[in-house]
Amino acid sequence: MKADDVRSKVLEILDANMEGVEWDGIGRDASLAEQGMDSMTFIQIVVDIEAQFDIEIPDEYLLAEKMGTIGRIVDVVCGLLDGSI
Repeated sequence: MKADDVRSKVLEILDANMEGVEWDGIGRDASLAEQGMDSMTFIQIVVDIEAQFDIEIPDEYLLAEKMGTIGRIVDVVCGLLDGSI
């Protein structure tokens, strides 16, 4: 799966879990915490990503520091899908 396709699906998941955020203006490295993501929202986003992509995110990535931006989430998902993680 291409990174652009992963990003589109990730944005759909973020949009469903974080109301009122205009994703068009959010860059790859913008902090999702600054957009309103709290720990409970982060957990739900992870669950939704795992279900959408049929993957299991390793525990060491289940930290906002590791997946706290759109770019980091896309990188982790792409790495799991292509086997590099």
